[in-house]
Amino acid sequence: MLILRAVSAVQLDTTAQPLSTGQCVTSSGPLMLPLTTLDSTNFAGHESFPLRYAWLKKGFDCLLSSGPRAFSNDEALVELGVGKNMVRAIRHWGLVCGVWQEADRSRGRELRVTALGWMLLADAESAATCPKSSTAHLAASVVSRPGIDPYLQSGDTWWFLHAQIVANAKEATSWTWLFNRPKSARFEKTDLVAELSELASNVRGSRVSEATIRRDVDVLVRSYVRSRAVDLDDEDSLDSPFVSLGLLRNAPERNAYELVDGQRVRIPSWVILACLSNFWSGKGVRGSRSIGLDELVYGTGSPGRVFRLSEEGVVSHAERLAVAFPHLLNFNDTAGLRQLLVIQDLPKPEEIVRTHRDAQKLGAGHGN
Repeated sequence: MLILRAVSAVQLDTTAQPLSTGQCVTSSGPLMLPLTTLDSTNFAGHESFPLRYAWLKKGFDCLLSSGPRAFSNDEALVELGVGKNMVRAIRHWGLVCGVWQEADRSRGRELRVTALGWMLLADAESAATCPKSSTAHLAASVVSRPGIDPYLQSGDTWWFLHAQIVANAKEATSWTWLFNRPKSARFEKTDLVAELSELASNVRGSRVSEATIRRDVDVLVRSYVRSRAVDLDDEDSLDSPFVSLGLLRNAPERNAYELVDGQRVRIPSWVILACLSNFWSGKGVRGSRSIGLDELVYGTGSPGRVFRLSEEGVVSHAERLAVAFPHLLNFNDTAGLRQLLVIQDLPKPEEIVRTHRDAQKLGAGHGN
């Protein structure tokens, strides 16, 4: 869940470039993201490696077969087929994505797969042969069926994982910050480093160095921007799967980048609903059961921010949500007032994935 606490407002520098199409504009100028502080931040753990295609599945299977200390054993180097730094990187990315978690009272020495991890990554063989001790903490309804995309071949799954990372401000602070900056704002890496350094300085007890943040920003950009040259024989040169989402690209200016807005009609409604669930729970609103269009487009942690949706894209997805989940949501577009009405509390992302998985296994398909 995205948890941000505003403490003051800072005007980010947008004067160098004209306002781009889709940028939020109010009567007083561009809508700026307030400077925020978190209860904790994290700018490390990935060992300077962006997430790679096979890592989550490899790590998941390793935990199932070798037990909770799999990542602490030398055998992990053989089973995962990578070096020690990459083992640590795989451990980190699985935690950030929520497909495994640290076991209680283990001080991080033991890990266990989560219900979400099972419902995404378990294949038929895992369901049939994994030791019962590896899944004893999971409900029978979770492990009764394999996951929806064990080998991470669907773009839908990568959209979902992207949203999970952006919502995890505690473990992926830079990701949360970048995708909640002003709409269509161009930036250089030095801009993000300066902003994140200021953000970290507001966290009590934080002792993060600028060099650490600089390395984190470099991994963040490499996660989403296509490499200029790719050697298929060199795994280190292969792009991260998040590059295929088309969210970030090189800007015309030297050393500059820009986030890319669009309608993104191919993102399925269950993925949008999972993001909306995080946004709704993070708002902490009591009494109000509606979300205005501006909030859906520009609110911190909203689908518009996380997926870089244009206003037209947000409207389209809101209408589709109301059709796909009429017991949860209704989209009201009358008298110039467009808002999403929340009929009942939204299920958590884990429950949304379970519903999608179970419907899919019953032949309902991928449409929602």
